[in-house]
Amino acid sequence: MRFTTGSSVSKMLFAVLAVLTLSTIPAVAQEASGKFTLAKEVRWGSAVLPAGEYTYALEHQTGQVLFVRNTNGRANAIVLVKSASLVNEGERDRLVLQRNGDDWFVSSMVITNLGQVLSFGAPSTHSEPANKVAALSTP
Repeated sequence: MRFTTGSSVSKMLFAVLAVLTLSTIPAVAQEASGKFTLAKEVRWGSAVLPAGEYTYALEHQTGQVLFVRNTNGRANAIVLVKSASLVNEGERDRLVLQRNGDDWFVSSMVITNLGQVLSFGAPSTHSEPANKVAALSTP
């Protein structure tokens, strides 16, 4: 069967494709968001974030990308999630920081409403990392 541009079948096919495309837009929307405070400068992925208050938004449909924004607008970061695992029972929302010398790095983030622990990877180091936890809050 051959369709012409003006045929009702091709118009219906176009309408179905448009509806399917538009129906996937909410799936790309942010799945998690919240805020946290850093007491000192922290490295997160390739970004260096100064001490301050931050908001975050996670988008799973884009390859698990985390958007971090300083509430005063001075520091923003886009961080790729290296891996995700399930949250253990009793976990609370938090950032897990590791230290390498005098520098602190975000190694993971627990988001309980998603039931996931997001890992960002810590820099390779020969010394034992010291863990520190920063509390998160959700709106």
